[in-house]
Amino acid sequence: MAASGAALQKQITSSKCFDLVEADSEKTRSKDDLSKCYFIKLELKDRNGRLLSDNFYWQSRSAGEYEQLNGMPRIKLNGTLNQARTAGGCKVTVDLRNDNQAVALATRLKLVDVASGLLVPAVIWSDNYVSLVPGETKQVTAEFTGRNVSGDQVSVQVEGWNVLPAELGRVK
Repeated sequence: MAASGAALQKQITSSKCFDLVEADSEKTRSKDDLSKCYFIKLELKDRNGRLLSDNFYWQSRSAGEYEQLNGMPRIKLNGTLNQARTAGGCKVTVDLRNDNQAVALATRLKLVDVASGLLVPAVIWSDNYVSLVPGETKQVTAEFTGRNVSGDQVSVQVEGWNVLPAELGRVK
């Protein structure tokens, strides 16, 4: 076991791509051109271009100055649903799409029991609170058991910091 761990450790490397402070500083642009609040999207891809991981951050030029987030335009997201039965219940795949010119910030999906109006309990999500840049799509899955639903339909809903709350569809 130790030998395979050592072999794996030799494969892990890191490379500095750029200095974020240097890239967004007064050395590269005039102070008037810099936004007080900005977004950073990082993607890690393998040598074939397949996405391995992605991260999204929001940052301010001065500590705690995020007031500009309050002025973000309110946007509507689109999504398509696919449902599959599993041995223990149901798996819903949501393809979430941002067709807007603005970032969709801190977006979350939720499952609501239509009969009771309550959130479906014990949902296992593949991701939560995602942010999408203009034109981006993101696939998120949710797994739940039917015994946690009082009716026969579950509403798949979306909401977020600047995302208008909406129902994307229903599954049975």
